[in-house]
Amino acid sequence: MASPHLTEAPMSHYPITLSGEPRLYVLDASAVAEADVPHTGVLRKLAALAESEGAQVVIRGVSDGLRQRLEQHEIARQFRPQLLPAGQARPLGDLVTQA
Repeated sequence: MASPHLTEAPMSHYPITLSGEPRLYVLDASAVAEADVPHTGVLRKLAALAESEGAQVVIRGVSDGLRQRLEQHEIARQFRPQLLPAGQARPLGDLVTQA
């Protein structure tokens, strides 16, 4: 189970680092985009997790249009999530084993 650790910071901002958290994040395409338009804020958070925590990101159900936009999106190119096409549903256990 993940446990938060607060670091020294001003009262208005507490950065949180998790211990024992998963290193693999599997998201559906609808969690990172709407109508094939990527959510920049979500991608920034995922990029930060990938950089600071060494997380791997898998996005399932990616349409051709979304794949193209993600491959061109500056933030997504920084951390290169694994993109699984729509209709290619792989069991979660297989993704965990692969990671």
